[in-house]
Formats: sequence, structure tokens, C-alpha cells
Amino acid sequence: MYNGCMRLTFLLILFITLTHSLFSGEKPRCFICYAWGTEQHEQWVKRFAQDLEKAGFSVLLDHWESGYGDQIVSHSERILDDDLDFILVLCDRELMRKYTGKKDPKTGLDYMVYFEIRLINYLIRSGNTGKQRIIPILLEGSIKESIPPLLRLYCFANFENRTYAESFSDLVADLNGK
Repeated sequence: MYNGCMRLTFLLILFITLTHSLFSGEKPRCFICYAWGTEQHEQWVKRFAQDLEKAGFSVLLDHWESGYGDQIVSHSERILDDDLDFILVLCDRELMRKYTGKKDPKTGLDYMVYFEIRLINYLIRSGNTGKQRIIPILLEGSIKESIPPLLRLYCFANFENRTYAESFSDLVADLNGK
């Protein structure tokens, strides 16, 4: 019964979102910031992005935006786009490890994760977020282990202790202002 109710809630939110985007003519735009990791994690991120698109959002994801020969930095700089509605930061231990460069002396910090988080920090410090909402999404670990310091100032979506469908439905409802 409970799973059926969650599925129905998810479908209802999906229907409302699609109806809204059809009538308004514009899809809200989301940039997804995350750390590349295992194949399993990257598949999760792609599924998350696809689910957002099904829910009526336009998603900027590096795997979809960048091709051979493209400058990777160009994708990351889109964090600064004025027409961006949401910056979703998928927070886990790997993101923090790559952002800080700690605990792995061989690889050090990951410059793309570092660059994206620094751009987000710039938006926060400059007060230049405009209409953009920055939303950390906790996937694993504690706040201190997984969320970069300036992002800890924001309310975050918690995907760690609940089902994906439940967490995703709540996130979509929040993104839609419900």
C-alpha cells in the first residue's frame, strides 16, 4: 500500500509539472554539479537527470553537453548563466574528497569539481545568485563529510535515508514551489 501511494504521488507530481511546463512554455533549467566516480554512481546521476527531464525540467549535464574536443570548462561556466533556475549539487564523500584534494595524495584535488564549487562559492559570496537557487543534495555521509562549507548554509535535500522515489518527489515538489 505504502509503495503504491508513493508511486501515485510521484506520478501526480510528474503530471502537474508537465502540465505546468506545457502551459508556461518554458522549462525550468537545472545545472547538475557532481563528482565523477564509479560507473554505478555515474549511472545514478544519469537516471536522476533523465527523471528531472521527465518531470519537465531542462537539465544541463556534462555527459550530455560535452563532446570530444570540447573545453570541459565551458560546461562548468554555465553555472553563471542568468537563465539558470537551479544549481543542484550532488553531495557525497567523493565530491568533498575531490573538492578538498585530501586523503588521496596520488590524485589530489579534481580541478573540475574544485572549479564548479568555486564558481558556486563566488555566486554565494557576491550575492549574485539572481533567480538561481542553489540546492545541495546529500547522497551519503554526514553534512561535514559530504557538503562543502559554504553550501552548508543552505537547506539541503536528503536522499540518504529515504527511498529514491520519495526523495525525488519531494525535490520536484520543492523545485516547483509546492
